[in-house]
Amino acid sequence: MKVFKNLFGNDSKIHVDEIAVVSGLLLGSAVIVESGSNANGEYHRFGDGTQICWNFHRLSGYVSNRLRTSWYYPKAFKTVPAVFPSLGDINFLNLDGRDGPMLQMRNVYISSCTPHIWHSGIVDGDYVDIFLFAIGWWK
Repeated sequence: MKVFKNLFGNDSKIHVDEIAVVSGLLLGSAVIVESGSNANGEYHRFGDGTQICWNFHRLSGYVSNRLRTSWYYPKAFKTVPAVFPSLGDINFLNLDGRDGPMLQMRNVYISSCTPHIWHSGIVDGDYVDIFLFAIGWWK
């Protein structure tokens, strides 16, 4: 499959493999060959096969002191990616001297993952906003 990108804004199309070598560096591997977004987040695909995806997500599915949700990446990966969560807005800040919440990624697959957060103070109706970032291979 050939992937073309309009690099110059004038409807010219250049295949990634046709980009010139400069000082021994193939610039085609650093070029974004596809990008987009949908309800599941945003993504970039690079000429070297790297793919990154990101999205903000709300964990609100309460089950016994934990919140969880499923994230379906905006584009599936070829192999299982590395997924990095980051805490955002937390609505259960009264920790009463207890340890902070534990955020963990579970069930990481090529098309989705399930972030979980545990804390003894979580009750039904609580939520946590998180930022999710995934990196892996698309080819």
